[in-house]
Amino acid sequence: MQPAMIMLILWGYSFFYLLVRSLMNEASITSMLNEVDNFLLPCAVLVIFSGFITQTEERLKDKIISASKLVVSLLSINACWTILGMVTDLTAINKLFWGGDTAINAATMGRYSGIFNQPAEAGTMYSIGIVLWLYIVDVVGLKTRHIFSLMLMIIGGLLTVSKVFLFGGLLLLLIGVVQTKTIRKRILKLLFLFSVLAVAPFYYLTQTWSGLNYLLRFLDFESSENIVNLLSAGRYGEGSQQSRFFSEIWSENPLIGKGFGHLVTYDSGFFHFFGNGGIIALVMYVVILLFFVSMSLKFAKLFNNSESKMFSRLTMLIILGSFGVPVLTLNRISVVLWVMVGLLLQYYWVQKKAVSPVTSTAKHKEKRGFAPQQIHS
Repeated sequence: MQPAMIMLILWGYSFFYLLVRSLMNEASITSMLNEVDNFLLPCAVLVIFSGFITQTEERLKDKIISASKLVVSLLSINACWTILGMVTDLTAINKLFWGGDTAINAATMGRYSGIFNQPAEAGTMYSIGIVLWLYIVDVVGLKTRHIFSLMLMIIGGLLTVSKVFLFGGLLLLLIGVVQTKTIRKRILKLLFLFSVLAVAPFYYLTQTWSGLNYLLRFLDFESSENIVNLLSAGRYGEGSQQSRFFSEIWSENPLIGKGFGHLVTYDSGFFHFFGNGGIIALVMYVVILLFFVSMSLKFAKLFNNSESKMFSRLTMLIILGSFGVPVLTLNRISVVLWVMVGLLLQYYWVQKKAVSPVTSTAKHKEKRGFAPQQIHS
């Protein structure tokens, strides 16, 4: 069975269970519909890609490259827009994209996200952009324009002061630099050009960016603040928001949770499922993550190509990011993520089908004693 279809079944069962659980409780229709929308979008994407059986390997690869270039280009533009917004008030335009006042409140702390409503959304999106950038460079080679786009995405990610970007996106960038042969070969060029291009923008930010001190808190190793509270912005630890919510659900409905529309905030993918569907939904979520891990291992074992590395990095981002945000259902971000996942799963399936007939024929001949004879000198 196609991996995209298996993922669709796993996700579909989770959604069906959560929907039934939600209908058992009275909740705000608007809140329920928002949640339903977030779960239906991945289903729609997986249905589309499950039907791409006739796509050739070359066409799918072209689609992956094109989609990656588009996302990286748009994120570079958003970074430029964010920097411009620090100089000129663009709130009137940005509000057309925002779904609330979260971005305005975040800006008071010096956290800017451009057209994204939440710093966590923008940080996750820039982290995805880093993964796609690594893939592009691995496939087409390192060009000067790629260094420009990387610099812009790093600046855009830093301006969000999102923990997902700081401890997810940047970590994946370091891992990718080591893994990507194209970058390793030209690491000196990358470092030199990046340093030259980045001096002016980073100097400007240090002089004008009000969120710099907020960012530097993570480098203050002598701080008396609890490291868990610092990294999670007070979400975890004794007396934190997450612990209170967890205790509330554990005391009321630990097995089946509260259903859609009963919780205002989640702050993690794990709590998102637990809060809505209890232990049952949490187990389903863990199974979905394990499927991502399993596919990463299979992908790497069979092909170990640029696409398999990209899928592994996205899997790492999904797991790491899930401790801070519900990555797989995060508003707007999840669509881009699921499109890339769908393309990669279908690419794996097409590659596997192309290899399997040859492999199975060779094994069949070997079993019947028709294996090619070795020539001994």
